[in-house]
Amino acid sequence: MENQTSLLEKLEALYQRAIKSSTPKLFFLSLLEYIELYDTNPTLKPIWKAIVTLGKKDLKKLRDLEQKSYKEIKQVYREIKEFSDKNNITLAGVVENLKSFEAYEKGTLTSSDLPIKARYGYLSYALMSLVEAKNPDYLQFCRQYGTISDEYRIEEWHFSPSYNRWEELNQEIDRKKLTKVWYGWDKLVLFYDVFQNYETKQKRNIKSNKLFDIWGLSMLFQEIKDILDEKTEPNRQIRHFKHEDYLLHLERVHLFTREALIEVNKKIQAQQKKQNWTYDQARGMFCINGKVAQFKKNSLRGKILELITKNDRNKTKIWDWNELYETIEKTEVGKEYQSKVYYACKGINEHIALETGVTDFLVVTTKNICINPSYLN
Repeated sequence: MENQTSLLEKLEALYQRAIKSSTPKLFFLSLLEYIELYDTNPTLKPIWKAIVTLGKKDLKKLRDLEQKSYKEIKQVYREIKEFSDKNNITLAGVVENLKSFEAYEKGTLTSSDLPIKARYGYLSYALMSLVEAKNPDYLQFCRQYGTISDEYRIEEWHFSPSYNRWEELNQEIDRKKLTKVWYGWDKLVLFYDVFQNYETKQKRNIKSNKLFDIWGLSMLFQEIKDILDEKTEPNRQIRHFKHEDYLLHLERVHLFTREALIEVNKKIQAQQKKQNWTYDQARGMFCINGKVAQFKKNSLRGKILELITKNDRNKTKIWDWNELYETIEKTEVGKEYQSKVYYACKGINEHIALETGVTDFLVVTTKNICINPSYLN
């Protein structure tokens, strides 16, 4: 419990320092310390995993469409390649785009577009080159994959229905993700990861000859250097690590984390309530959270506690006054005894509160009594 509270206080201190920073440099330095806690503190692992899970859930439909589209596109590639080989087609637009598709598949070519969009684009341009050749046989073949007029005007491609749905959904998610905690988390982690692991990641890119990745990572790292060195030229614009954007990302992540830690604290408190009490019937000793309330075991209060804590069934039972008294005294009683039992039960609560500080161990009404469910397993 103390560790949870201490962690929340530390995160709050770093968050406050970050949002009150007078310069981007001071903000991002505080941000690095903030994210480092997630990287090194096991308590925060379930929280950042929960954030990642939210992202996976929001993106699941998009990923499913992407996989379906890939299968459709891969099949169309095979058909275009077979048609091209069969007809000895040497059109530059066809040959080059098919080679680009193959290189992308092998990982020897990268693109600034998303993977599925890049693949779709290569095939679209290959088909377009066939159409532009204005060959009737090519036209007939290409009409399997799109709507094309007799004048060789391309109206639309429909060779991957899943891609069209993917593109629509992707545009929607691109708009909505700006308010999502998982998107903010991805951005914060990107900054932290590039700062912490630049050399290792760049060596890996160079070894794999990933030219685009080399260039992209270098650009990101240079932005970080510009921010932290405070040497940004007047006409040099920060594109990826904008201070104002990252303030919003940090705010969303911090709010999510704060609420999660508070909820964890509540669960710990509830668990402590459930586990940390006992009643020693032989000695009339009630213990809770390391504190003791002593009862006379042969008194009505002691007998009531002995009965309602005797076993799991009794602990969860709601006892009305007559049943409680009749069970203890083994005799029938009238309404005149209800008051006596009622005040004895209230007295149990008051004595426990006085000796231990716990004020709600019993739930006492004008009709019945039970152990507070918060203190039961």
